[in-house]
Amino acid sequence: MSRETIVTVRIRHGGNEVEFSGDREEVWAMVNRYFSECLGPIEAVAKLSGQVDLSKLLERLVGKVVVNNGGIDVLAEADTKKRIVYCLAGAYAGRRLGLLDTDGLTPKRVAQILHIDEKVARARLSDLWREGVVDRDEEGRYFFKPSTGMKIFEGE
Repeated sequence: MSRETIVTVRIRHGGNEVEFSGDREEVWAMVNRYFSECLGPIEAVAKLSGQVDLSKLLERLVGKVVVNNGGIDVLAEADTKKRIVYCLAGAYAGRRLGLLDTDGLTPKRVAQILHIDEKVARARLSDLWREGVVDRDEEGRYFFKPSTGMKIFEGE
């Protein structure tokens, strides 16, 4: 590991101080784990608000979704509904990591990303919304719903 790739993060909380050092992915995972495991109230708040442990979501997406250059590529081989959930989960993760400006996607954008017909995207997104797997806003954009969306990845 070269000197330029080492990241160090120091966290002071109450009377405790911890420091994490390594490459950016290792440090991100360690900090996320620290907040998830050691700061119980934060974990409880995350559960109440429907948030998921970002590191767990990222683990599920590795090899299935790529987020870069402001876009999303879904690599996973699965049925259309599951690929749509991967797409929206990738947008959710990309937004939280600062790689994307938004995590809300229109049916047209989902269709473009997945290379499917827009009518099919609209129908499957509507199904997923009725099932409570995704959210929809008044502008017609769809969002990954962590509280229920993570269940789609169970058993993988």
